Amino acid sequence: ELNAQLTARCEAHFYDFVRHSWGLIDSSAPYKDNWHAGAVAEHCQAVAMGQIQRLGINMPPSFGKTNIVSIQLPAWVWARKKVTASQRLGATMQFMCATYDQRRSTEANMKMRDLILSEWYQERWGHVQLRADYSMKTAYATTDGGKRIAMSVTAPRMGEHPHYKIIDDPHNPKKPFLSENEILATTGFYEWFKMRGAMINAATILVMQRLHEHDLTGYLRTRSGEDWFWLVLPMRWEPKAMVVLSPLGWRDPREGHEGALLWPSMWSEARVTETCKPGTYADASLFQQRPAPAGGLLFKREHFKIAHARPSNVIRRVRAWDIAGTDAAHATS
Repeated sequence: ELNAQLTARCEAHFYDFVRHSWGLIDSSAPYKDNWHAGAVAEHCQAVAMGQIQRLGINMPPSFGKTNIVSIQLPAWVWARKKVTASQRLGATMQFMCATYDQRRSTEANMKMRDLILSEWYQERWGHVQLRADYSMKTAYATTDGGKRIAMSVTAPRMGEHPHYKIIDDPHNPKKPFLSENEILATTGFYEWFKMRGAMINAATILVMQRLHEHDLTGYLRTRSGEDWFWLVLPMRWEPKAMVVLSPLGWRDPREGHEGALLWPSMWSEARVTETCKPGTYADASLFQQRPAPAGGLLFKREHFKIAHARPSNVIRRVRAWDIAGTDAAHATS
């Protein structure tokens, strides 16, 4: 017998849906709750309710971002029956989901299809049915007109105008450094992608780990000219690095506890330190979501001593210029 109260909670609150459907998409790893999952779910629900137009989420790897944002969110949106004009809910909603790799994008598409077709889901939201004549690994549709399309950043799909555009890791996180061409290719993709669904006020969600100061997050935060809300979840709490831009009034529960870990029961200090040594580029970008170590990359603060007075025994003065970043036509030496 179905638990009517549980079903109602899962339908009303995306976070409850995340917790109770997790095992259907990742049976190898039982769901372990942590407040960060609730924060991500809360902000994703705000997008569905029409409170946020563009949502950016920066968080470390292996924290469930793909499951929550790319797989469970579309399934939850389709499950909702009560819809108002300002909300992006119901089985008519269309999704375009992109990532750096088509194989990875297709895998997420298939996991969501398995969730939709599961007995657990169909018993509760049987009104969500997939069309038999439009059912592929990379794209499928509901009988009500909804769609989920999987594609890669390098091979966008033309002619679609969805209600949701989800970008999940636009850069390959396995590459230690991004080239200028890779960065330009991704930002160029976004400039095309942002026009999809513009006429129907489509929502955009970007979820990624930082890899470079000029990665897609860096581009959107400094040069896109668009209004974005950002949920930034560093591995260790850093008050100076955080900017609260959430319209929900959400605050990181670690405030006032500098260095507090994001998920200590799963990512202990020993595991964090073993994976990425503090102060390294990997730690700054993948874990701290600010791709530049606080102490610098090549020249660190501890390498220099502060002179409080001019030396009295100066023999020679030397002046030099570093023109590496200067236009050659105007460079001097």
